[in-house]
Amino acid sequence: MLELAVKLSLEVTMTKKHYKNLSLTFLFIILWTVYVFFDYFTETEGFIKLTLFFDYYTAVIINCILAVIAIILRFTRFRKKDTEIFKDNFFYIFPAFASLFLIVVWFIYLLVTKQIISETLFCLEPACLIINSNLIFGTFILGDIYGVKLLKPNL
Repeated sequence: MLELAVKLSLEVTMTKKHYKNLSLTFLFIILWTVYVFFDYFTETEGFIKLTLFFDYYTAVIINCILAVIAIILRFTRFRKKDTEIFKDNFFYIFPAFASLFLIVVWFIYLLVTKQIISETLFCLEPACLIINSNLIFGTFILGDIYGVKLLKPNL
């Protein structure tokens, strides 16, 4: 008897290079967090909270640019060949986890300030659109790296 034609299987090939690049990604995220922490608490003049916002927003913009470049490279240069090598690349792993981190920081901010998350997600202001695009790019790259693939059994 024939089984179902499609099985779900998690096909992730983790290499030492992947874990090394993942560790470097988390190291850079921690360093950025420490920089923002000390930049915020050593600011004595001017708009202290505005400095924190500009640090965050600059990181979001830079991460969106890196994610767009990574996605474009993924679909143009590395479409068929060297796909697994590109998925282990630092410049493909970093935007995914950095955007995940930045979105978690954004949601924590929304919860602490008691803002409605659904209104912020569907907002059409430029700041919200860039932050939401960061969520979309990060989710897409993470899904591409660790996603579930459909496999057809050999009949």
